[in-house]
Amino acid sequence: MLPAAHGDCLWLEYGSRGATHRVLIDGGTTSTSGAIRQRIMALPERSRHFELLIVTHVDADHIGGILSLLRDPPEGVSFGDVWFNGFAHLEAATCETGARGALQGEALSELLTGRDGPWNAAFGSAYIAVADEGALPEHTLPGGLRLTLLSPTRQELIDLRPRWAAEVRRAGLTPGGNVPPNEQERRLPRAPEESRRGGLDPIALASTASRPDAGEPNGSSIAVLAEFGGRSVLLTGDAFASTLEHSLRRLLIARGGHQLTVDAFKLPHHGSQGNVSRTLLELVRCPRYLVSTNGSRFGHPDAEAIARVLVHGGRRKTLYFNYRSAISNAWGRQPQLEEQFGYRAAFPGRGAAGTRLAL
Repeated sequence: MLPAAHGDCLWLEYGSRGATHRVLIDGGTTSTSGAIRQRIMALPERSRHFELLIVTHVDADHIGGILSLLRDPPEGVSFGDVWFNGFAHLEAATCETGARGALQGEALSELLTGRDGPWNAAFGSAYIAVADEGALPEHTLPGGLRLTLLSPTRQELIDLRPRWAAEVRRAGLTPGGNVPPNEQERRLPRAPEESRRGGLDPIALASTASRPDAGEPNGSSIAVLAEFGGRSVLLTGDAFASTLEHSLRRLLIARGGHQLTVDAFKLPHHGSQGNVSRTLLELVRCPRYLVSTNGSRFGHPDAEAIARVLVHGGRRKTLYFNYRSAISNAWGRQPQLEEQFGYRAAFPGRGAAGTRLAL
């Protein structure tokens, strides 16, 4: 998990020592592009290829760094495919049935249209979504990484379309048209976070009724189960808990069992209480939970979400944070809680850029 301010930027490597393959998921805020660029430039030029770039959705804390990177790409960087649902894909999803960050989504669409490379090639260049029925979409990347799509649904893409169109029109532009290349971050107003609960009583916090996320951009998040060499990780963007729950149930029916065993679980929406439900956690058996945020906006991770992980997330687990903040630090150095709920908190070392996890 690269240092992505209050956003996500995940750098995934798989393969063998002699044949390392890479996937980049989101780019954090605009300021995150420096960390991505530095990491890319540290690689030999012949090794600067990514099998896949996933831009989960159009929120500025996921897409901003990608825009900066693609506008001035490091020498030798390339992507085998890019997964991103642009406005044209939202229109296609809407026609088949009968935003926040939208300006940046338009800008990224413009960049992808102008580049010489695939865009949603694994889905026939169509929109990326989970069908209402049948098997969940699967795709295997070069080198053997298997990705199973868990989110979004087609309806969630349809729900995003009017929000995207409204924001772009307010800027005097046409949805699905060109955006000036220097378009800066703009976003629709977000509802303020509720005041955080005082104290650390995980049982009381975990039992608090969840207020499900209803933000259309978050609902459009591309979320996947990534599997390679007997290891697996849930990569969830800001996806809705209800969508993840439904897809995991479908996957469990297909594979058998009552819980999906994974090695790591990147909590959706930076550990927001509205996206981390008890039901979702009980569908998964996992020893490692990842939280990507510095807590600078919206107060993530929410205490209720972390408490649900402690109470419902298995007997022995580690919480991995990519920043040590006042919010995340509250869960460290708690020997009584750690003993009671069977967890430990892991933070970046002094001077470390984010958190690295080997599975």
